[in-house]
Amino acid sequence: MKCPYFRRFGDRKIVCEGHHDGCYSLATNFVNNKVMNRQLEVYCNDNYTKCEIYRLVSKAKYDIDVED
Repeated sequence: MKCPYFRRFGDRKIVCEGHHDGCYSLATNFVNNKVMNRQLEVYCNDNYTKCEIYRLVSKAKYDIDVED
């Protein structure tokens, strides 16, 4: 995965870096693996700057504003 905040994925779950120093990770749980795989394809690779979690971590943890 190209997203610098991506940690791992598993059964219907994507785990990303936490949004502050006291939060190790953020997990997103999906209804099925098909939906999760679509998220991985669309946002965890080439379009990760469009991902809401990427934007949250960038701003909250690193004070980086992500441009559209």
